[in-house]
Amino acid sequence: MKKASSFGIIVLILSGCRGIQRTDNSGVSKLTPFVMQADINVITETPESVTEVVSTPVPTAAPTIHVVALGETISSIALLYGVPMDAITKANPGVKPTVLIVGDELVIPTSNGRQSVVVDPVILENIQISDPDCVRTRDGGLWCAVLVENHGQEDLENVVVTFSFRDSDGNVIEEKSAPTLMRFTAAGTAIPTVVFLEHIPLMYVDTHAILFSALAVETSTSTYLTVEVEEETRTLNGMEGVISGRMRVKAEQDRDRADIWIGAAAFDVDGAIIGVRRLESSVTTNEMFNFNITIYSSVGSIDRVVLYTEAY
Repeated sequence: MKKASSFGIIVLILSGCRGIQRTDNSGVSKLTPFVMQADINVITETPESVTEVVSTPVPTAAPTIHVVALGETISSIALLYGVPMDAITKANPGVKPTVLIVGDELVIPTSNGRQSVVVDPVILENIQISDPDCVRTRDGGLWCAVLVENHGQEDLENVVVTFSFRDSDGNVIEEKSAPTLMRFTAAGTAIPTVVFLEHIPLMYVDTHAILFSALAVETSTSTYLTVEVEEETRTLNGMEGVISGRMRVKAEQDRDRADIWIGAAAFDVDGAIIGVRRLESSVTTNEMFNFNITIYSSVGSIDRVVLYTEAY
């Protein structure tokens, strides 16, 4: 059996300190800013960058041509220019959002000032975003996390959430947007989203989160592959959770490789997100491989862990 290779670790809530102090804001609970290396049986791990969290600049008045770079997704490009993903896809009808190729040229629609939220009303009605769980780090930063629930009948992809950091009068001091942990959000499922501020704004009191953009998965053109999980075991030990087992990515016989994301989220007894993690790799299709992902919490005991997988 061939082995999977080149796993990368995307650390989505990252802080090397266990001395985390929670905010005193009303309605704000615990978050998980502590993650360590996981033991992956058949994979050589390569640390990578933090999840895509980008401040949204004001686009130029003239149309822009963006050349796709390695690692970019439709959601990260949308965040970069402050333009909803559906606007980019409509401006580039020949491009599939899930299969961007390095070197592709995308037309970025113009926008006057910061783009307001433009989402299909049906999608907007069926998306529920939890109240943000925020925690201060000892070096003056702030992590916030929400759970994005898809209550609709359609599968979604490239979901992006905007976090607004407000003062006591409800005025927005700062905003940041971030995609969900995984690109794919199936109907009836929930996916966490996290964002980090290096410095807490002056006069900051609370955080509000709204849906920035999301796309319905077009079944006829979808490139997502089926991931089978077998012999899955979950071990919880206080502030540590481990999910292990065997996986296989199913594909047509003429396709021998696939990209796979393996994500995990940890929750406390109150349902607050207290840890997230994602591994990425290219694997051999139609062959079983071992996986092992460890997730840590720095703010309390883990009550349950959730496994997420997607391949394309």
